[in-house]
Amino acid sequence: MLDQARFPDADHWAHANFSGVDLGLSARNDRLMYSAACIALQPGASFPTVFTRKDLRCFYSLLHRPEVTHSTLLPVTSHARNRP
Repeated sequence: MLDQARFPDADHWAHANFSGVDLGLSARNDRLMYSAACIALQPGASFPTVFTRKDLRCFYSLLHRPEVTHSTLLPVTSHARNRP
């Protein structure tokens, strides 16, 4: 679960940084944004601490997809960082 008290804008941040990513299926895009928001809430924590067991498996499955590469994710996040 997301702890909105620690990072109230985690969902907004994840959407702003990753909504331009196209991983081929909307479910993958949604998982990316959900996972990014969860990590944003606990940036120094290990993934097993951040996610429930089910969400951790889904996150690792997402990372192992051929569509999820540095070249897919980095241009989108770089563009989000450079926005005024």
